[in-house]
Amino acid sequence: MGARSLWPKNSWYCAGWSHELTDAPLGRKLLGQYIVLFRNREGTVAALDGRCPHRFAPLGRGAVIGDKLACPYHGLQFAGDGQCVFNPHGTGKIPQGMRLRVYPLLERNGVLWLWAGEPECADPAMLPDDHFLVDPEFSARTGYLKVNSNYQLPIDNLLDLTHGIFLHSASLLGTGTEKSAAQLAEAASKTRHQVKMSGDVVHSIHHFPPGPASGLRRRLVPSEMVCTQSDMAWYPASNLILQSDAWAGAQVGAGPPALRLPSVHYITPESETTSHYFVAIARNVNINDVAEDGNMMDLVLKAFIEEDEPMIRGCQDLMGTTDLMALKPVILETDRAAILARRITSRMIRDETRE
Repeated sequence: MGARSLWPKNSWYCAGWSHELTDAPLGRKLLGQYIVLFRNREGTVAALDGRCPHRFAPLGRGAVIGDKLACPYHGLQFAGDGQCVFNPHGTGKIPQGMRLRVYPLLERNGVLWLWAGEPECADPAMLPDDHFLVDPEFSARTGYLKVNSNYQLPIDNLLDLTHGIFLHSASLLGTGTEKSAAQLAEAASKTRHQVKMSGDVVHSIHHFPPGPASGLRRRLVPSEMVCTQSDMAWYPASNLILQSDAWAGAQVGAGPPALRLPSVHYITPESETTSHYFVAIARNVNINDVAEDGNMMDLVLKAFIEEDEPMIRGCQDLMGTTDLMALKPVILETDRAAILARRITSRMIRDETRE
C-alpha cells in the first residue's frame, strides 16, 4: 500500500505573488516538494522541480539567463519545459535523463497558481474569483504568513468567523472598550450563520448583530451603528475568498454597502505540519489613501501573527496528529462549513487514490 495522501493533487494552489518573480528564480517548498519558479525574458512563468538532477542543488539559488534557468552549482541550464539545454563541461554532451518535472503554472490577477496533479486536468475555471485584486474600484494590498500547522486547521479557522468575537475582540473587532466574557458570549449568540453550496464551493455566511463600528470599519464607515455580513467561500482544496460588507445603520441590505472589504486567504501546504498563508485585502473606500493601505494590511497581519497563528499552533501541538477527525472532536453547529470542506477534500483524495 502506498503512502497516505496528505492533500489533493488535482487542485490549484497558490505558489506566490507575481511581484515575487523578478529577475531571479524563487525556490519554495510546496506540497512537500521543493519547486523553483522563474520568469523568462518574455515574461512567461514556469515551475519546475527545484532540484538539479546532477547533484540535487537548489535551483532557487540559480540565475535566469534569457529564457533559461541556470544551476548555481555547475552551470547546467534548463528551459521552461524542464529539458537541460546547455552543459558547459567536457564536450557539452547532455546526459540522458537530464530533465526536470514541469508543473502547470498560471499567472492571473497577480497570483501564481500551481497545479500539482495531472496536467490535462488543470482547468482555469476552477480558480476562485479574485478580480478585485486588480479592479481599479478597489485598493488592494498583499501579504504572506507562515502557519505552523497542517493546512486544514487555518481553513477550519477561516470558515467559522465566530471565533473572531473571542480571539480578536481587542484587535480586528476592537472598539476601544474591553468586553466581559458574558458580553462576548451574548454577541456570539446573536450572530446568525448560514451554509450554502455551489457545486463543491462552500459558502460560510455570518450575519453579525448591529453595533458600533469597530476596528478598520470605525475609520471607514461614517456611522455610529454598523451592520456587517461576511461570506467566506471555500474553493477546493485550500483557497478562500471573503466578501465582507458593512452598512451604515442597523439593517443588512439597506441599499449598497457603505464599505466592501473583500479579501483572499490562500492556504498552501508546505509540509504535513506547516503551511503557507498568502493573504490579500482590498477596500472600496478611500482607495487613494496610501497610509490606509498599510494600516489595513498591518491590522490583518498583526491579528493573525499574534492571535490566530499561536492558537492554531497550540491546537496542532495538543492534537498530536494531523488527522483531526481521528480524535472524534465535538462538533458545533457553526462547524458545518468546515466539516463539509473536509469531506470534499477527503473525497478528492480518495478519488485520486482509486485512479
